Amino acid sequence: MDVTETFMVHGGNVWAYREQWGGDLSGMADFSANINPLGPPDAVRAAMRAALEEVHRYPDPRQERFRRRVAETWGVPSDAVIAGNGAVELIFLLMAVWRPRKILALAPSFTEYEEAARVMGARVRHLALRPENAFVPDGQTVADAIRAGDVDMVALANPNNPTGVLWRSEELDEVLTEAHRSGVRVLLDEAFLDFSPDEHRLSRIGQAAKSEGLFVLRSMTKFYSIPGLRLGYGAAAPELVRCMDRLRPPWSVNGPSLAAGIAALGETAFARTTRTWVAEQRNRMAEEFRRLGFDRTPSRANFLLAWREDFDIRRAWPHLAARGVFVRDCRSFVGLDERFLRVAVRPEQDQKRLFAGLRALCTG
Repeated sequence: MDVTETFMVHGGNVWAYREQWGGDLSGMADFSANINPLGPPDAVRAAMRAALEEVHRYPDPRQERFRRRVAETWGVPSDAVIAGNGAVELIFLLMAVWRPRKILALAPSFTEYEEAARVMGARVRHLALRPENAFVPDGQTVADAIRAGDVDMVALANPNNPTGVLWRSEELDEVLTEAHRSGVRVLLDEAFLDFSPDEHRLSRIGQAAKSEGLFVLRSMTKFYSIPGLRLGYGAAAPELVRCMDRLRPPWSVNGPSLAAGIAALGETAFARTTRTWVAEQRNRMAEEFRRLGFDRTPSRANFLLAWREDFDIRRAWPHLAARGVFVRDCRSFVGLDERFLRVAVRPEQDQKRLFAGLRALCTG
C-alpha cells in the first residue's frame, strides 16, 4: 500500500497527515474533509464551554432537550427524532433494526451505508452514476431498479457525497413513491442539505416522521464545524425510533455535544452567512478547476468532485501534501479511480495553495 492509500478511507485524518508530512495543524490546508471553515459559531462555542462545567454529571440518556429542539425546528413530534453519536452511529443502528437482505446503493456514494449493511449480512447492488451525465441521479432508473424486486432497502443521499449533486424533487418523489409501493425501505441521507438555501423545502424530515419505511439522516458536524464532538440526528416513525433506541449503548451522546446542537439550531444568521459564502467560494473554485481543464460536478454542497483524463491522484497527493495541502483521494468510492479528487470549499488563501500546486502539476 502506497502512502496515499493509507488515507483513502476517510478525509480529515490530520493527525496522520502531520505524522507523515510534518508541520503543525494550523498550517494545513485540509480540503479532504467537508467541514465548514466559518464555524463553530460563537454561541456553539459558548454552549460547549458551559457544558464542560457539568461534566461531573451524566448526560441526558434520552437527549430530550435536543430532540425537542430538533422537533420544533422541523415541526415534527419529538418521539419521531433520534440523536446519535455522529450520523454514522445512526446508520449502524438503522441497519441493525431493519436487517436488510440486499440494499441498492448509488455509486459513487458514501461508503458507510454499504459497510453497515454488510456488517448485518446484507449484499449490495450498485447502480452507477455516470460522469458523462455529471453524476446526476435519474429517478426513473432508480425506481425501475426498485421495481425489479431484488432489493429490500435503498440508500440515497441528497445531496450525494462525493458529488454534491442534489436530486430533482420530482424524481426523488418518484423513487420514494415506488419504494413505498414495493415495500422497500429507504435511508435518505441529508447530511449536507443544510448548505442549500432551499433546505426546508427540500428536506423529507416531515415525511419521514409519519411514514413507514423512510429514515432521514442529518449531521450537525459539517455545517456547524464540530466533527470532534460527534452529533447527528434522524427522523422516522416513532416505532422505528424506539427500536433503534433500544439497541443504542447508554449515554452514547455526551453533554457538550447536546449543548452544542441545541445552540446550533438557533443560529439562523450564521446559516445564512454560511450558505452565501459557500456558494460564492464553490463557484470560484469550480472556475479555477475549469481553467485547469478539469470537469467538475454541479455541486450544491460544500465540496466539489473534479476530474481530468490525464490526472493521477497517486502522483498528485504527495505533491500537494508536500505543500501542506490535503485533498480527498477518491479511489475508495465505488466507480471512481485515480482521475478524481474531491475538495472541500475552503477560504481563498487555501484555494491559492491548492491551485498553485495543481497548476504546477498539470502544466509542469
